[in-house]
Amino acid sequence: ASVRSVARLVAELLGRRGGALVGSPYLRAQLSELIAALVPRARLDDALPYDEAARVPLPADEAWREALFDDALLHERLPRGLMQLYIDIERTGRSSQFYDKFNIRYRLALVVRYLWHRPSYAPALERLVAEPGDFFVRFINHNLNDSIFLLDESFDKLRHIHDLERVQADPAALAAQSVQQRREAAVDLRRTVQQVQTYLRLSNESVAMLHYMTSRAAAAFVRPELAQRMANMLNYWLVRLAGPDCAVLKVRARLDDFSPRRLLARITDVLVRLAAATPDGSFERALAADGRSYSGQVYSLAVRHLARHGVGDAAALAGVAERVAAAAAEAARDDDWLADAPDEFLDPLLQTLMRDPVRLPCGEPLDRATITRHLLSDATCPFTRAPLTVDQLQPADDLRARIDAWRADKLQQAAAAAAAARQSSHDDDNDDDDTAPDAH
Repeated sequence: ASVRSVARLVAELLGRRGGALVGSPYLRAQLSELIAALVPRARLDDALPYDEAARVPLPADEAWREALFDDALLHERLPRGLMQLYIDIERTGRSSQFYDKFNIRYRLALVVRYLWHRPSYAPALERLVAEPGDFFVRFINHNLNDSIFLLDESFDKLRHIHDLERVQADPAALAAQSVQQRREAAVDLRRTVQQVQTYLRLSNESVAMLHYMTSRAAAAFVRPELAQRMANMLNYWLVRLAGPDCAVLKVRARLDDFSPRRLLARITDVLVRLAAATPDGSFERALAADGRSYSGQVYSLAVRHLARHGVGDAAALAGVAERVAAAAAEAARDDDWLADAPDEFLDPLLQTLMRDPVRLPCGEPLDRATITRHLLSDATCPFTRAPLTVDQLQPADDLRARIDAWRADKLQQAAAAAAAARQSSHDDDNDDDDTAPDAH
């Protein structure tokens, strides 16, 4: 009973909106440690599928832990409290806050994973996902920031380990080094292996969160302020994991937390789910619009990897790849016709044609996706630096109507030109048939 009382007290302290009872994120993080310590360890076995881990029979000495979480107050308070802390821990006021947040969020993510797969917590979690405003989007945004940083660090260090091991395996290269150089390389290798183990452990949980949350809440990840960022990130990860240079991630060092096949399967699962969440094809268009990382060849390689190793859904990814390729071809044709857009139709920050323009209090227009994405990390006007919130944005309906009319006219011209070109090609083929020599 005393443990349950402590758990209820911590849930109450964490779960009040905006940290009303305990303002310091660092102090709330210490309180969350008590909750994390109560989660049954068997439920956090990442080697098992999430749903399967949630059904594993618990040993007698852990069953009481599970019973603690069957509490109405915890159902109501814990999901919001943990997610709010996940957001707020970005700044603790401590000099070590940049690295502190990764470890604190890792432990929070373990508890969130446990709650996400408990049916009794589903109503509270679903309310948070559907809640008006940007609470859940800000939560996702911080997860994306961490996932990108941690996986990038992991990939870079794996490549460094690969290079060091290649030199160690080359007698000629070793012979060219001095004893001191070989000693320093060995120390470098041990240090880098230790570092990458930490980064992989943290990044695995961040990617796992994307994976299980998109299974039930994919629509939240393709909101305008997130869709293009998600597309760019997933394309980039495909390049690193399945692209022509993916062999540099293969190392001989034992890394318990690195399974490239599982990571590729999870990332492609997320990609396929987000494409399915946008029947209008908007996410495929976002994937195709990524000029930095999108590659049809990489998608083909990823499909081949999935099929060869029997992981993920190769057929579903192949279907998405086909639609993305079609979207890329269509966008290339459209871009030629839309390249001369009037300056007033262009997003002032990105210089791209606006789809949903809004006006800021300062009077400047911006595409809604651009400014909402900016506000996730900086709650100020990008032009005046004055405080700014989403509810201060005003739809620029007149500007949108002019953009839509201009765009429709240009695309109609493009369609007419394409039809004329096809007709001309057809006529040329008929002329060739008429002048072909008789077969006899």
